[in-house]
Amino acid sequence: MASANTSSQSRADTLGGSVSQCFLGATNRGEFVGTSTIAGDAEYHAWVTVDGVMTDLNPQIPPDSDWLLEYAYGLNERGQIVGGGH
Repeated sequence: MASANTSSQSRADTLGGSVSQCFLGATNRGEFVGTSTIAGDAEYHAWVTVDGVMTDLNPQIPPDSDWLLEYAYGLNERGQIVGGGH
C-alpha cells in the first residue's frame, strides 16, 4: 500500500514506501508508533500516529543533528517516544 505522499504526514499505511510496521507502543488515546520505508524504499523512518495521521518523526528533530530516526518502539501517556536510529 504505497503512497505518493512525500510530506512528513500521511493518511496512508506507510510514509511512501512499501513496508510499514507498528510496534507495541500504544497509548490510551490511540496513538501508535512504528517504522516505515519512505518513497523508493531507500530507508526506514520512525513514525507516530496521532488522531489517525501518521507523522514521520525525522522532521521533528533539528536537521543538523546528524540523526536518522529509524524505529519508534514505544511511547507513554506523556507522549515520550523510545526508538532507535543512527
